[in-house]
Amino acid sequence: MQTRFRVASATLLLVLLASCDSPSSTPEKAFRTFVEKVQARDVEGAWDLLSLGTQQDLTTLIEQRAKATGGAIPSDPRVAVLGSASLAHPIDDLKEIAKSDDKAALEVTSGGETRRVHMVREKGGWRVDLDVPRP
Repeated sequence: MQTRFRVASATLLLVLLASCDSPSSTPEKAFRTFVEKVQARDVEGAWDLLSLGTQQDLTTLIEQRAKATGGAIPSDPRVAVLGSASLAHPIDDLKEIAKSDDKAALEVTSGGETRRVHMVREKGGWRVDLDVPRP
């Protein structure tokens, strides 16, 4: 019985340590990882670090714009993530300015600009929650 308890405790500890080192374990880590994925042109990796709401809004926006332009722009919303020049600049400074259990706000300075970035906790980690323009 004591051996089972030790094995269970060790397993739990390993799971907790692994989750603490996850690229999305904190809002700051998640955003830095997101920017790294954009810079590396890792479409799937960057997409996976976006909130579900951002993914849905980007999908709607890009589909509408692709249709309105007769297909002149790609209809894949994942490609739109890579087109954001402001996300491709290296991060000069990053500060967490607000945080609750499931939301956070970061102040990000990059390429001479400072902007606020919203983060949400979803799917067991932090995700970037972009303000997607309405068509």
